[in-house]
Amino acid sequence: MTTTLSLTHISKKYHRKPVLTDVSLQANTGDIIGISGANGSGKTTLLKTILGFTIPDSGQIIVLNHPLSARQHFATNTGFALKDCGPLPNYSGLANLQLMAQLLKMTDMTHLPELLDLVGLTATNTTKVKHYSLGMYQRLCLAMSLVNDPQLVIWDEPENALDEAGLRQLQALLARLAEMGTTTILTSHNPTLLAHHVTRHVHLEVGRLLELPHSPGGAHG
Repeated sequence: MTTTLSLTHISKKYHRKPVLTDVSLQANTGDIIGISGANGSGKTTLLKTILGFTIPDSGQIIVLNHPLSARQHFATNTGFALKDCGPLPNYSGLANLQLMAQLLKMTDMTHLPELLDLVGLTATNTTKVKHYSLGMYQRLCLAMSLVNDPQLVIWDEPENALDEAGLRQLQALLARLAEMGTTTILTSHNPTLLAHHVTRHVHLEVGRLLELPHSPGGAHG
């Protein structure tokens, strides 16, 4: 088992107000770590800190054996879907994946239709993203986060706008990623997702991270 992510004593303040306080977390290959917490508890800030978008005031972050510093803007070999993944509205879902692959200098794009299928979309659907429902938009964001076959996936409330079928596909996708050895860190307000489809559940409260009791193997239930 390999350590994918290590956070050690991470703290962050905005305008002198603590947002993250002495946060430590370790994630290994295949882990699915669910983070719960009230709005404003620091969940999104924590994810952005892991990605290198937000620089902590103190502490150390190591992603895939590489320490992040103020000079690095994002972690490599990661995929992420935050509140808005920013697909181009005048392109189809497949075209958006192809454009992202080009930006990542990828030459093999044969896996992109399968990514759409995994999230419940189809490569043959030429509908422009601007005509997508909220659920379709969220599914595309999840697919976009997996274009580069990342070793670490960061999702901010991936269940947003998904119907029951979409939630089942999300749960199956989480299990598949874990089987492949991908580490997933996600925030969620969904009790079922946190109870049965993560391997660890942590809770952010007033910037402090608490490990909650969790049934081993719950992600496969």
